[in-house]
Amino acid sequence: MTEVVRDHEGMQQKIDCVQEHLIDLLHRHTLQSPIVDFCVESLKRTNGLIPIRELERYTGYTRRYLEILFKHQVGLSPKVLGGIFRFQKFYRKWAEKHSFEELKEELYDYHYDQPHFTREFKRMTGFPSRTVHSGSD
Repeated sequence: MTEVVRDHEGMQQKIDCVQEHLIDLLHRHTLQSPIVDFCVESLKRTNGLIPIRELERYTGYTRRYLEILFKHQVGLSPKVLGGIFRFQKFYRKWAEKHSFEELKEELYDYHYDQPHFTREFKRMTGFPSRTVHSGSD
């Protein structure tokens, strides 16, 4: 690696070379788990609606083991990732300027009630829920 870096002239080129090498090493040593891939795809496909107990049933692994795998490979628990996918569905529509009235019916398929969505909206964005209702940026 020293010789490869030495062959580059500029400091930025040397830094880029080392960075590319480190990223390559990271990709080589990253563990891939078909279990996690399956769970992430299931959560994504259902917009986060698949219950964790269903993932347990489909994979044959316990909730705790799935959480350990997720924390190690994804950095989040399956529950948190599911919440992100659920939220993304509505945030995208809201960002496309759909009114809250248009989203309200579907919202209850993804959240227990409006206060639950309001808390999640504020937690995910840092903005108060009135931002959603007014449709402002």
